[in-house]
Amino acid sequence: LILMGIGKTTLLSFFDTFIHLNDNVLITLNIFET
Repeated sequence: LILMGIGKTTLLSFFDTFIHLNDNVLITLNIFET
């Protein structure tokens, strides 16, 4: 159960950072478009 919890938190943090990186890419693309 402890290992499962660690895996879940790692996946959540990974997706969180991926979403933030995706947002940054979209923001930079919008800046270049205008």
